[in-house]
Amino acid sequence: MDIIATSQARICKKSGFSLVEILVVLVLIALVVSVGGPRLLKTFGSPSKKIVRNLVVLTKQIHNSAKLKNRTYRIVIEFQNLEKKIPQRFYVESAGANYLVEPVKDQKYKRSIIEKDEESPFSPDASIMKKPIELPKGINFLAVETENYEAPVTEGKAYVHFFPQGLIERSIIKLIDSNKKETSLIINPLTGRVDVIEGNVQLRDIIP
Repeated sequence: MDIIATSQARICKKSGFSLVEILVVLVLIALVVSVGGPRLLKTFGSPSKKIVRNLVVLTKQIHNSAKLKNRTYRIVIEFQNLEKKIPQRFYVESAGANYLVEPVKDQKYKRSIIEKDEESPFSPDASIMKKPIELPKGINFLAVETENYEAPVTEGKAYVHFFPQGLIERSIIKLIDSNKKETSLIINPLTGRVDVIEGNVQLRDIIP
């Protein structure tokens, strides 16, 4: 019996871990988490990436809805207005299928139509977005370019239109963060796909 008990004790001793070994493993795990954890949070949980992801998903959703519901939609990009206490945000509006977008080349005229929302056939569409999404602190809209604006829009409101025929106004939505990192969201006018490119991409550089 003593021989059997001694053998079992030896097996348990060989198959187990000592307290020192367990402590070493725990220390190594703690080091990996302390070094890699913040990087993972920075990579996957940053506010800028969340906003970009929201815009990419929203663009695809509106593209499909415009065709299915036979309506014209638009993403409204609203730049910050400290005087009127308007935060930077974006939301969705819709109108009838027959709405046409005319090119706007005169800067004064562009500002005048932006400010006259009461004359617009568009209204907020809660079926796509229940309420506007505000940009978090440190993230700003840099500019919006579309094929119907002669110059980039950097104040007031800018619009990206989606049509029932499946077409989208060729556009680039540009963001900038507190580290001056610029990101361009290039919207494909045929497929609704959004290419996310680091840097300030100009619309004239991508139009064939």
